[in-house]
Order: sequence, then structure tokens, then C-alpha cells
Amino acid sequence: MAQSADYTLYYWPIYARGYLPALIASVGGLSFHWDKTVEWPAFKSETPFGQLPVLKTKDGLTVGQSLAIVRFLARKAKLQGETDAEFAMSEQLIQEAEDIFGGLAKAQYQPDRTAAMDEFFKTGIKKHLDSLAKLLKGDTFTGKLLAGDIAIFSVLEIATRLQADALDSHPSIKKFHAHVAANDKIKSVGNGLNDYFKRKSD
Repeated sequence: MAQSADYTLYYWPIYARGYLPALIASVGGLSFHWDKTVEWPAFKSETPFGQLPVLKTKDGLTVGQSLAIVRFLARKAKLQGETDAEFAMSEQLIQEAEDIFGGLAKAQYQPDRTAAMDEFFKTGIKKHLDSLAKLLKGDTFTGKLLAGDIAIFSVLEIATRLQADALDSHPSIKKFHAHVAANDKIKSVGNGLNDYFKRKSD
């Protein structure tokens, strides 16, 4: 199937694994399309690991695994940093964002989701915010808006959609989140997305 964009992401229209790749593509100005109508499990045979998201390039390359997609797009968008210090900071922020995302996902799937989310927002996220506050320098962590900065924003956006005051205990992180959220290229990605994570038990 021919595609007009240089990069096409296949994933559902939700604030989850597809959100960060789309943010990076938008900030980086890539020719990018998010196919939110992917049919599952019919599409499964086209994935490297039997899961989504999957990225396909116009020249026929298929990339699986969400963080591999993130790093691939960051490389194409030149958002990995120009110096060793920028690259190192950006990379560790990507991994830190993944840790926070993992904490949310763990709480999401607990039998008592409400209690698990209560605990996450009371104590689980605090250690991450404490560490991030020490690394933040000005409006961003790297002095630019690199892939790692965007990764941290993406998971904080998901968190604050679940609990609006999640960042109130860390004013500098809250300011960072607001600063990135005001970027028009960031704003545009959220249009039409639905929440995947839930704060309360069903």
C-alpha cells in the first residue's frame, strides 16, 4: 500500500505509545502521518513483533518497538542533540519517561485501579519528579526541545490528564510542562486523541 508521507505510524488514537513518536515528528517537521484506523488483529502480520505501534517509511522500512520508533524519528528529525552532553541527557530522559509510563501502566492493570493510581500519584511519581527537578535547567532539560524533553512532557501530559494537580508539588516541573504544552507543534498532536489510562476502577 503506497503512502504519501515519508513516515506513517500505525496505532490507535489514544494518549499512549503512539503519542511520543507523533510529538517528535511534529516538532521535528517530518513528513508524517498517523494512521489511527489500523485494523487489529488483521494488521498483526505486518508487524515485526506482533504488536503496535509500528512505523513504516516511504522507502519500505518497517520499525517496531515504541522506543526504537522514537529514537529513529528523533534521529531523522535531528532531535537527539548535537553534543555528547545533549545526547546523553536526552537519552536518559527517554528512559526516565519510560519508567514513569511503566508506573502508570502497572497501576492501570491492578485489580483495584483506584487504589493503585492513588498510590502512584501519592508516592510513586514523587521520586521521579524529585530527580527531574534536580536536572531541569531553565525551560527545558537540555537547553533545547530535544527528544528527551519531549518524552518527559508526553508522560507528564498523560499523568496530568489523569490528575490535574499531579505536578503542583514541583513548580519547576509544572512550569516546564506548561512551557512545552504551549508549543503549537505540540498542541496539534493531541487533536482527536482519546484517553487510554483511567484514574478510577471500572
